[in-house]
Amino acid sequence: HREQRYAADLRGRRGGGCLVGRGVLQGAAADYVGTGHREVAEVLLAHGADPNGAKRGSNGAPADRQVTPLCIAAQEGHADMVRVLLAGGAEPDRARGDGVVPLYIAVQNGHHAAVRALLAAGASARSCAVGGFSALYLASQEGDTEMVRELARAGAAVDERQPDGLVPLAAAVRNGHREAEAALMQAGADPALAWCSWEDRLRSPLRAAAARLGALVSLLTT
Repeated sequence: HREQRYAADLRGRRGGGCLVGRGVLQGAAADYVGTGHREVAEVLLAHGADPNGAKRGSNGAPADRQVTPLCIAAQEGHADMVRVLLAGGAEPDRARGDGVVPLYIAVQNGHHAAVRALLAAGASARSCAVGGFSALYLASQEGDTEMVRELARAGAAVDERQPDGLVPLAAAVRNGHREAEAALMQAGADPALAWCSWEDRLRSPLRAAAARLGALVSLLTT
């Protein structure tokens, strides 16, 4: 394969060749990170490439769009590459140029395995986007119940108010994501904070009771 030949060629060069001459996973090397070719990244890291080095986008993207290799791997959902970069010294919470961290990027793209790899390496479950919305809020808004559970288990703040004044549970309620609602309440979310309207406010105690009943049934049947 082309990637294996490229890795073998790098192994044969002293210092890893010009691609890592400045200690950055950049140029063509970053393209291999984005396509998930782990072997090339391992060789580059072994030759001293900086796993935290930022790469500009095409045509000289502005500084606020510079991305690290870990951000690229998180965006593409390459969990194995995420692990390789973390093992090679990538900082799990190192943001790209616009302030967005790898965990939020992985959540935004629905990459569960990459999220688990980042959390296992110590990434903060309370990560926020530039606008201040948390990863848990995003997962709740999208109705990604598995992601909600992963983030809540890792310590995400279930009742943290977002810039729009709502909590993650309210985002799930507003979008009709009942399973995500139940997961949040099982994680300790306060149903009294879940209302988006007066109608939702009246419904919240009933939803809390339904969630508690569902958790009890699940406990008794497992």
